[in-house]
Amino acid sequence: IGAYEYIHPLADTDGDGVLDQDEVFNFFSDATESDTDGDGMSDGYEITYGLNPGSDDTGGDFDGDGMLNGEEFASGTNPGNSDTDGDKSPDGDEAVAATNPLDPASYFCICDMQVMQGGAGCEMTFKTALGREYTVYYRNGFTSAWQVLDTMEGTGSFVTLQDAGAGDNHRLYKAEVKLK
Repeated sequence: IGAYEYIHPLADTDGDGVLDQDEVFNFFSDATESDTDGDGMSDGYEITYGLNPGSDDTGGDFDGDGMLNGEEFASGTNPGNSDTDGDKSPDGDEAVAATNPLDPASYFCICDMQVMQGGAGCEMTFKTALGREYTVYYRNGFTSAWQVLDTMEGTGSFVTLQDAGAGDNHRLYKAEVKLK
């Protein structure tokens, strides 16, 4: 006396993108539940990116990019790749800078630099986001120390910052973004 259950080889009962036979025999997850462990991430997502569909992985940072696995799931980024869009800026940094970690053309930068009218310094333009604080630094040449030019809150639009102190000097600039 016994019973045998037939699992159709192409069935995906819970619609999580993982075939029932793989869930049962390879991943030991429930083929009738799309989120076996109840952590809010579908079994298909967890399996695709090497997470465990049988335990809550939301609080971990599998790829070390500064975004928790649950945040990566919510934003659609890959928790197994620290730079989902391949633009050389980690997903966590893009989240802080309010750029799109799924678009390689979206990254934080000083996007324009011009000589000020009259030639007495320069002005730089960059896009800001609400809820962020921006600090722009400068230094005269490669060997001098970085100094703060200005710190400002994000406005949600482009800002132009002037450095009248640059004069005819050769200056280097960098900008830092952090959550407010």
